[in-house]
Amino acid sequence: MILRERITHKHTLFILSLLISLLPVFSEIKATSRGIHAVSPEGQNLFLYKDYHALVIGISNYDHWPKLPHAGDDAREVADKLKKLGYGVDLILDPAHKDLRDALNRLVYFAGIEFFIKGTPEARVQFLISDRQKGIRDLEHWYFNLKVNDRWKFFRIPFDSLLLNKRVAEYYDTNKILELDKVHKIDWIIKEKQNPKGASGKIWVDEIMFY
Repeated sequence: MILRERITHKHTLFILSLLISLLPVFSEIKATSRGIHAVSPEGQNLFLYKDYHALVIGISNYDHWPKLPHAGDDAREVADKLKKLGYGVDLILDPAHKDLRDALNRLVYFAGIEFFIKGTPEARVQFLISDRQKGIRDLEHWYFNLKVNDRWKFFRIPFDSLLLNKRVAEYYDTNKILELDKVHKIDWIIKEKQNPKGASGKIWVDEIMFY
């Protein structure tokens, strides 16, 4: 089995207060509810930055450097301008190390998982990913049902298409959110109820990759 990870960065823009002087260039562009609507010289409608997200950081108080009294105000102004242009904005002022790390981690995300799978004989397989929450004895079980045969088949599964085992989640009163930093295990299971009684076989999984 080959296990690889690939991180996909969402369109991300890091804005510091020193970049505020760049904002006037957008003044002639019409903002929509999400993204920027512009018209090309040929008359074509363009929707820019539709799925962009900005992390705006304003740091006024440094431990070993002189204070910057207006950095917070500049950061707020940048954040307001970007919100009007349709960006999703995360504004952080004078963050501690952990706050800054958490904010950066939120901008790096996985959208789903992909892999190749085959099995003999033909079988119904359940892909299962489980995350464990602090203080929770059991796991949240997220699953996706597959049908496989003796030919390699490629599956690309977005995380938002996974189904939650609600019985377990409600019993343990979990938050019902798949948290990838708390994933405990990933399984491919041949379910007895979904296959002929007494059936047995093997499954192979290869090139597992987060995207």
